[in-house]
Amino acid sequence: MKIWFDHDALLGRGGFAYVFKGKFGGREVAVKRVELLEVDEREEEAMLKLEHPNIVKLFHCEKDNHFMYYALELCVASLDQVFLKSDNPKKYKGPTPRQIKVFSQLASGLEHIHSERLIHRDIKPSNILIMKSPGKNEEIIIKWSDFGLAKSVNEKGLHSWSGVKGTRTWYAPEVLEKLIKEEKAKEEELWGTVKSDVFVLGLVFGYLFLEGEHLYGSGETEIHKNISERNPVNMQKIDEKLRKYYEDDLLRKMLEHDPKKRITSKEVVEQLESINDKLTKKEEELRQLCARNSSSGLIEKIKDLIQLGIDVNAKDTIGRNALHYLCRSNSNSNLTDAIRLFIQLGIDVNAKDKFGWNAFHLLCQNYSNSNLIDAIRLFIQLGIDVNAKNIFGSNALHLLCLNYSNPNLIDAIRLFIQLGIPVVSDVYDARSF
Repeated sequence: MKIWFDHDALLGRGGFAYVFKGKFGGREVAVKRVELLEVDEREEEAMLKLEHPNIVKLFHCEKDNHFMYYALELCVASLDQVFLKSDNPKKYKGPTPRQIKVFSQLASGLEHIHSERLIHRDIKPSNILIMKSPGKNEEIIIKWSDFGLAKSVNEKGLHSWSGVKGTRTWYAPEVLEKLIKEEKAKEEELWGTVKSDVFVLGLVFGYLFLEGEHLYGSGETEIHKNISERNPVNMQKIDEKLRKYYEDDLLRKMLEHDPKKRITSKEVVEQLESINDKLTKKEEELRQLCARNSSSGLIEKIKDLIQLGIDVNAKDTIGRNALHYLCRSNSNSNLTDAIRLFIQLGIDVNAKDKFGWNAFHLLCQNYSNSNLIDAIRLFIQLGIDVNAKNIFGSNALHLLCLNYSNPNLIDAIRLFIQLGIPVVSDVYDARSF
């Protein structure tokens, strides 16, 4: 066999399939093993048909006398593992992209599925996988998986009805109606639609906003009742500012009860692009907030903007992020608290602009804050490269000495010397300033 797997490295199981860690063609893969009697050719056909960065790739399949084996892209976790309790050994504790990025990747993948005239029919958090891309940057990519219930649709996005498919708490209302009432009164009710996928994608978005809770309640009976009554009971738990961006413009359109009025997966992609444009403007607002030196409520204002899911590492045209702006205008009395907050939020403390300046350089060049020593010590604790130079060859000590009116200058220089920062560089001598 070309596919090899480790029987002791079980990644998951479900129904008639087991997933193991293995190898194919020199790369690590996930090997899905399915009993031959239970093989659904639709899954293989669907995965061979789908080629998209947000869909798990099928590399190869082969069989023996008992099983079919699929070599698939290896992922590190499924979305539901993100929200397991901290003491659960299966909990995923690694990084995840920002919400808008997760949403956009999922929507893009689903649009591709629908563009290939397929309906997924089994959308749920456990069928959404998290993959780390190869390379030192380890980009996190969200992938659709498990196409065992996928089915072809006609040019109108409809498929013939052959019973309720999927997981019982992740149903669109039209699917739920067929489950509960078992109605087959009208001929048109014998047809399903790709828009059922869109409704359940909306449930997944809500699940992410609510950190593992279902938009329509808890427990199958309550969820079914609230979906039927058009009552997303947990919508109000989503932060008000987030709802401002997502609820009316996107979520309610995805959760429209009537599939004929519900937006398409393509329209979801377009709507997310519009939301992302709004968030990009908020990223500029964050940088300008840090540049204004407003001591009143700075921390709270930063938190409010971050709550929207903006990219804390977003840069301006010369490559400066919010921490650069904060340290360039460092008279704020909350400077060290703001630096700590940005680090907690995952900002790159060593990020440089196109001239080689990091936030530490700007702090030292423009110091006017009485907390200068505390800020320097904090940066050092955070792992800043104290010897970093800009493109002109200046390090933080050189820049500190450019403006020597600060009463803490001597203490700051002593601190630098203790750290072993060079007093002389190839270009400048700090003593010459």
